[in-house]
Amino acid sequence: MKLNKPNSPFYRWWNSYTGRRIVTATYSLGASVVIIGALFKILHLPYANVVLGVGMMVEAFIFALGVFDKPYREYDWSKIFDFKAEKPLDSTQLKGGGGAILKGEGV
Repeated sequence: MKLNKPNSPFYRWWNSYTGRRIVTATYSLGASVVIIGALFKILHLPYANVVLGVGMMVEAFIFALGVFDKPYREYDWSKIFDFKAEKPLDSTQLKGGGGAILKGEGV
């Protein structure tokens, strides 16, 4: 299924590197405010409801804007890997690699 991509300035910003960085930072900040608000509630400190409410509103806003995320590409891994193989590859069947060869008991 091919999706038509909107070409609005907001959509381009939202899926840009800068936009993703800002959204991630805002999401993390909102989560930290929620955790601090929960701590305020547990300790019965003043303004606990306000702090928790602000953090939850930021989280809800970011989640609502998540509908503008670009869908991830899905790959058909069965074209690359044989998932129906009877037995796993033996080490003699593997080619290339390189890597270190250890002699003795090792460390």
